[in-house]
Amino acid sequence: QYAKRKDARPVSAENSALALTGRSIFAFNADGKTKPSEAMAQNPQLATVPAVKDGHVYDLAPEDFRIDYYSAMNMLDEIKNFFAK
Repeated sequence: QYAKRKDARPVSAENSALALTGRSIFAFNADGKTKPSEAMAQNPQLATVPAVKDGHVYDLAPEDFRIDYYSAMNMLDEIKNFFAK
């Protein structure tokens, strides 16, 4: 299903550390039980990723996985609050 898309790429678990090259990561856990930043820091494979090591993983709300107007606006508000001075 991703073959025709240019804006998304599937990544296998064993290649996830290679794919996470940015200085910051915005992540959510759809079950809402575990903070993504904590899960990534405890995962030996992901703990070495620069954004994880530097504490630049930002936990988004579980409902942010939906692609609708409300969720998008909520996500933007969250991101704005992460960087508010």
